[in-house]
Order: sequence, then C-alpha cells, then structure tokens
Amino acid sequence: MKKEKIKVPVKDRKTSNFTIRFSESERKQLDDFCEKKNTTLTELIRFSLKTVMDRAE
Repeated sequence: MKKEKIKVPVKDRKTSNFTIRFSESERKQLDDFCEKKNTTLTELIRFSLKTVMDRAE
C-alpha cells in the first residue's frame, strides 16, 4: 500500500521545526540520560523549556 502525503499549507501548520546542533559527546550524554529516564530527547527539551519559562514568570 502506497503512503499518501498530505500537503498542509505552512500557515496552517500547528508546529514548526528547528535544529539544535550537539557535539558527539554531548549527544551521547543526552541519549544516555534519556535512556535512564525512559524518555525521548524531544520530550526532555520540551520539559526543560517549559520549566525555564515557568520559572522566568
């Protein structure tokens, strides 16, 4: 079965992407930490950003 791509106009998207560059050693540390905590890097970053923003208010 062929996967069908759905085109979404950019202004209608609910999310946007950005890139964070990590050195190999930084990425390994993050991956190890995420594995210990049974989470993903994306969830870790979202949680960290939310925590920082909450504390800044």
